[in-house]
Amino acid sequence: MGDRRGDPPPASRHDDAVALVELLARGWCDERIARALALSKRTVQRRVQYLMADHGCTSRFALGYALGAEVEAARRDAGG
Repeated sequence: MGDRRGDPPPASRHDDAVALVELLARGWCDERIARALALSKRTVQRRVQYLMADHGCTSRFALGYALGAEVEAARRDAGG
C-alpha cells in the first residue's frame, strides 16, 4: 500500500490529502491530526513531507501558501 519503497504514500490519494490539508489549515499540530485521522504522528509527518515535496516546498508555511494559491486559481477558473 504506501509502505513499500517506490509506492506513493497514502497522502497522494485525494481524499486523504484533503483531510490532512484541512486539518493543517486549522493549525492543528501533527499529534492532534494523527489522533483525528487514526494515524501515527510519524505517518502524518511523512505525508506532510510528501505534500511539501510534491508542491516543491521546503517549509509548511510555503506548502500552505502553495495550496492557497491552487485553491484561488481553481476559484478563478470556476468563475467564482
